[in-house]
Amino acid sequence: MAQAEKIEMRFKFVWSPDGVEPKTWNVNATRLPSPECEEIERRTDWAFATEFLPQLGKVSHRAIHALLYVLLRRETPGLDYDAVTFDLADISLEDVDDPKAEALSKSGD
Repeated sequence: MAQAEKIEMRFKFVWSPDGVEPKTWNVNATRLPSPECEEIERRTDWAFATEFLPQLGKVSHRAIHALLYVLLRRETPGLDYDAVTFDLADISLEDVDDPKAEALSKSGD
């Protein structure tokens, strides 16, 4: 029996607020731990693969907020969701599988 091809969805997520050292995460969405995916689903009320990921690609604020929260919470476990704020100009999403890819969102460049 042939083995199904594994799907990888990788991107670079950068948060660079004014006055703070930028944080960069290389994210493989197909490898996020299930508790993080479930947290994103709770925060957005979207199914992770079929709704959240497409919304992230559309640069949805709710999707970015949930992902940023989950990533920051890795370093700060007691972090409050409402304490995580961002300006869209401070966010960059880049497809790492496509070397020609440009940032999906980064204003002011």
